[in-house]
Order: sequence, then C-alpha cells, then structure tokens
Amino acid sequence: MKTVLLLAVVGANAFAQGPQNRDWSFLAGAGSASGVIVNNPGGPATLSGSTSFTVQFSFGEQLVSTKAGALYLELPQTFVFALSGTVQGSTLTSLDRNSWYFTPGVRFRVPTGTRFSFYGVLGGGLATFNERDNTINGQIVASSHTSFHPALETGGGIDVRISRWLSLRGEGRDFISAAGFGGTSGHNHVIFLAGVAFHF
Repeated sequence: MKTVLLLAVVGANAFAQGPQNRDWSFLAGAGSASGVIVNNPGGPATLSGSTSFTVQFSFGEQLVSTKAGALYLELPQTFVFALSGTVQGSTLTSLDRNSWYFTPGVRFRVPTGTRFSFYGVLGGGLATFNERDNTINGQIVASSHTSFHPALETGGGIDVRISRWLSLRGEGRDFISAAGFGGTSGHNHVIFLAGVAFHF
C-alpha cells in the first residue's frame, strides 16, 4: 500500500512539474450599447439602440518552443450576437445579427521573463452570418437569411499568468470577410475580448 501511495505522489509531482504544451481559453466581450432619441416635429419620437455580445472558445497546442518564443496551433471558435432596434410611436422594428467564425491558425507567444507575455494570431477558415428581421406594428413579420463566406483572421493580445495552471487574457481580433455582413459596411469585423486560459 505504501508503495502505491509513493508512486501516486511521485507521478502527480512529475505531472505538475512536466511541460505544459496545451491550453484552453474562454473569452467574452460586450459591444457598445447605444440609445438615441430623435424628436420629430408633428410626429412621434423615434428611439433607436443597439448592443452586442461575443464569446470565444479556443484550444492551443504548442508546436515549437525557442528562446524567442513559442509557436502554437490554434483552433478558435468565435460567436458574435448583435441586436439593433427602432421604436417610432407604436411601431417596433428590430434586427438580429448572429455571426460564427471558425478560423484555425497559429499563435506566436513572446515571453518577457515576467508573468506577462504577448502574442499574435493569424488564421483562416469559415464565417457564417445570420440575419433575422422582425417588424411589429399590429402584426409580426419575420425573415431570416444565412450566408457562408471564407474568413481571414489576425490579431494579438496579452497573457498574464496567475498560477501554473491559470492566466488572464485580453485581446483584439479582426475577421476579414464579406462586406456588408455582421453589422459592418466593410470587410473588417473587429472584436475585443477578455477572459481566462487553462494550461496543462
């Protein structure tokens, strides 16, 4: 029995001291919410507003480690939920825009000799854009449209190590895809995120 316990302690210690080549990260971000009231002379006032929320789940596998930094294979999935609406008198018009990005690629982490490190990301894959229109004025009319497009991803961030197993992350990413989708007029879909990463 003592031998089994000794082997268990030694194995756990070896695992704890072993290299950490993988990480899971869970990040989230809220887009700017706005509300504007416009007074129309001789007519009802118009209220408009918008808000958005983003979540990302990512897995990283270290490929190469050197003194200059470490290169990771990264598999991120990013979900963007956006809602905008306009109220004029008794008329309500709303638009839901949901986007999904799957952009496998690489992440290069640059150490600083402290708990802080910096990284850049580059990837490419698929973007899905879904738009749903709702109009309420005594009746409900809903229409939905989904589009699939290739997407290129680039960005960077900062990692703050809290313990051997846990770190805090903050980053910005730009998904370059079809113009006019996801609530943007151009090709760039920029998001900012913060969250945690687990290392093992």
